[in-house]
Amino acid sequence: MQKEDKKWEGKVPSNLTMPFKNGDDSDNPEFSGTMYANLKAYKRRPPIIGPDGNALMQIDEDTVYSGAKFRAIVQFAPYNHTKGGKGVSAYIVAVQKVADGERKDGSISESQAEGMFDAVGDTSDAEHDPMFD
Repeated sequence: MQKEDKKWEGKVPSNLTMPFKNGDDSDNPEFSGTMYANLKAYKRRPPIIGPDGNALMQIDEDTVYSGAKFRAIVQFAPYNHTKGGKGVSAYIVAVQKVADGERKDGSISESQAEGMFDAVGDTSDAEHDPMFD
């Protein structure tokens, strides 16, 4: 609280911008009935920890995606901007992946795609394949 006292002289400013948003005000129907926060990262990517408590060494689109379940350590900091007003920012310190979830972006994982195709046999005669005529 000492940072807030120094930043705002011990008073909570009017028209304070907060990182929390009402999902009912969003155009995204999946946010309806929820509260969500706009989070920022510091200058480098926050560490991502796996469900086993160890750092994830391979991070790709099948690890981090919209719909995966995470928990996060978040730090809040007040700000004063001459043009942007006064508010509170929320920063991601570290995250832990808890579980996979239903993808919200409409894409599929590589492992899902692998199950959609059969192996291609001999491709040396592919130019004569009726599929390509």
